[in-house]
Amino acid sequence: MGFLKYSFPIIFLFFSFIQVYSQSVIKGQVINAATGAGIDCAIVRIENSPYGCYTDSAGQFSIPFSNKKPDSLLVSCLGFYSKKIKCDNSNLINKVYLSRRIYNLEEVSVKPMTKIKLLESNSKKK
Repeated sequence: MGFLKYSFPIIFLFFSFIQVYSQSVIKGQVINAATGAGIDCAIVRIENSPYGCYTDSAGQFSIPFSNKKPDSLLVSCLGFYSKKIKCDNSNLINKVYLSRRIYNLEEVSVKPMTKIKLLESNSKKK
């Protein structure tokens, strides 16, 4: 009888801590809108938060969170337009499609240094 008297409060406290420290996870996949292939190394982060992750080689991601459910996710990757995704009541963001972004770069010309300029630059470093 003495054992039951003390075991109930201990079990109650144990399950209370599990509920407080439990984490939920947001899962999804980032996909190239043109090809349908997963985008690896895309950045997925919770807006107004330092928490986030990179996608794997198939474009899959999962972000654990322990506080209140995030309002939205920011998804970005070099060479693609960034996207803001609103989170609904479920923890599953099915698929996020990113469109290609094409950068127009100016022409770059590389010229060899003359011996005099090379010697001048080396003497300034010393």
